[in-house]
Amino acid sequence: MLKTEKLQQQIYAIENFGALLTDEEFNNLKIKYNYEKEYSAPITPKDILGSIEVFIGEDLIFSTNICSIEYIKSRATRDLIQDIIDNWS
Repeated sequence: MLKTEKLQQQIYAIENFGALLTDEEFNNLKIKYNYEKEYSAPITPKDILGSIEVFIGEDLIFSTNICSIEYIKSRATRDLIQDIIDNWS
């Protein structure tokens, strides 16, 4: 989960990954998540928010992007005013 404007944002990896590992490989497995600590809305489904990299030791064995599952509306003042106008009629 990522925090977005004080909301929890659900994310997913674009590709699935599985591997048969020896005990030694498993003990050297490292997963690196690359993403910003904060994002600006709006965020749309499938927006790329970062990436995941899987390493055995120093060898990269898999990487994929992580994306948003949900749409997060912008809450900027202009957007709030537009929501009021849209809902007025």
